[in-house]
Order: sequence, then C-alpha cells, then structure tokens
Amino acid sequence: RTEAHTDDELLVTPGHLIYTADGKTRASSLKIGNLLVHQDPCLEGSALQLFLGTMLGDGSFKYTPGASRFASANFYHGDKQKAYFTWKSRLLENYTSGSGKFDGHIHRGSISASFQIHRWAKEFGFFRGPKRPSKLILRSLDLRGLAVWYLDDGGLSRDNRCVDPTKGFSCNIASEKLTDAHIRVINEKFGFSFRRWGRGIGLSGDRARLFLAAIAPYIPPCMEYKLPPDLRERYSESSWPNDARDVTHVAITEIST
Repeated sequence: RTEAHTDDELLVTPGHLIYTADGKTRASSLKIGNLLVHQDPCLEGSALQLFLGTMLGDGSFKYTPGASRFASANFYHGDKQKAYFTWKSRLLENYTSGSGKFDGHIHRGSISASFQIHRWAKEFGFFRGPKRPSKLILRSLDLRGLAVWYLDDGGLSRDNRCVDPTKGFSCNIASEKLTDAHIRVINEKFGFSFRRWGRGIGLSGDRARLFLAAIAPYIPPCMEYKLPPDLRERYSESSWPNDARDVTHVAITEIST
C-alpha cells in the first residue's frame, strides 16, 4: 500500500520492476518509506501556492464517501472577476477536472480529487468541521500564496485626508478563523506586523505599504485595483513559473508477501 492507495493493494511479482524516485527497482527490494512514482502532477511550487491561497480564501473542499477515496476542491468567482478566475484556471490547468458556470453568473473551477488534495484538506480541518488552517499551512505559504489569499479575501482602503498619494493606505484580510497563534506564525514567517482588524487581520501606514510592495509582483493586472496606484504594473509571468513535476512521489506505507 502507498499514500495514494490507502484502500487498494498494488499486487506485483517479486521480480517486477517498479519506478521509484531513485529509478527502476525490483519489487522484492522495496522497503516501507521508499518513494514510488505516481502518475499525478505534483502539487508544488506555483500551483501549490495558488491552491493554498485560494483555499485560505474563497475555495472549498468537497468529499463524497463512496464516490471517491479522496477529497477534491472548488474555487468560485463572479462575472466581475472572470479574468481572475481565468488566470487561476490557466495556472491550475494540470490539476483541474473542468470549469464552468452555474447560477448564471458564478464561475467554478474544480481541482481533481487526489491524495494530495485530501492531505491538505486534513490540514485545513475539513473533516472535523468548518475550514480552519493549521500552522503547517501558514508556514507553507510564500509571498505568492499570501498574495492570492489577499486577492480572494482582502481589501484596500485609503484615508483621503492624506496629501501624499503614496501614503494613507490600509489593507485587511478577512478571516474569522485565525487565532492569535496563527497571526504570530504569519508575522514570524514574513516579517510583517499583522494585527486583529475587524473580522480578520490588517495593516496600516508604512506597515501596509511594506506588505503591498512585497506582494505586488505576484498580482495579475486584472486585480491591481487592490494595490495603490504607484505599486501597479509590477506583475510578470515569470513570477508564477510552471515549476511543478509531471509526476508525484508517494511513500510505501505497508508491504506484505
């Protein structure tokens, strides 16, 4: 059995050659913990950051016992954010099982069920109740994931009494499920100074500008309205490279003869 075959057994003869992370290996030489090659694209790099940011934001998990062994995930955006939805769908095209519209004006993308999605769903506490991120999820974020979370659930405001057009901004990310411990993890990881802000966390003044300048290169043009004008047009396609492997390595969890 492997991480990807929790309910099934891979039945092979002792001399059968198996593709592993170290090359072809005879089945009789395999040990628990060895990594096998699994024919699913690996959720890593840009795709992982987009997935984590989305699931912290507007995404949701789905699990139907009996229909699949693993959870899948969905992300939704309205017509006003169709370009943002299209951008996400393009970056996740190797992982999605399709997209479309429902209710006439909502765009939905579906991320295929897999053991990788299932594992992250557990980290979000999906099977125990309302979605709540673990500290591992927050520590796994980089600026790309943080940017997507802000785009999904964040907002920008400005004190119009401020004369300098580059100052007077504040920003927030709506999330009622973050504890003080979660906020400390985010601040320690990124060096920001988020604090509780209404229904979520936020920054103001120079601290807000530091955060917004850090994520600006990862904000696609269609969502630049969530940045101060002087921080726009910094996006580059190279900020989101296609850096995931075509296959996934899965660990052997049980061997029987």
